[in-house]
Amino acid sequence: MSRGVASYTTPAERYRRRVRTLVLDNGVLTFDGEVIEAFGFSQTYSVRIHVAKLESIDVDQGGRFSTASITFKSGRVAGPVSASFEADRADEVAAFVEAVQAAAPGLSRG
Repeated sequence: MSRGVASYTTPAERYRRRVRTLVLDNGVLTFDGEVIEAFGFSQTYSVRIHVAKLESIDVDQGGRFSTASITFKSGRVAGPVSASFEADRADEVAAFVEAVQAAAPGLSRG
């Protein structure tokens, strides 16, 4: 066992390490391991959805006449949160979704 200086991280440092932030053209999504928060996306207020209440995540890759988008649905807790994204950001969106799915116990996976 080494007797060197103990490594210590503050709660704020641990929080920053696990928070995922996705800055898109029309808003910002964050996920801290428990809560998804959406800022912007044509809404007048931010929306927070705890993973325990998350019912589904729908990712639409878009197409010739539609924009790619992601939608988080939570039933009666909060309205759905929809965010559009550029097709070249699909990998970042997929990583964000994977983090949410890993933390969501009752999420239906389609």
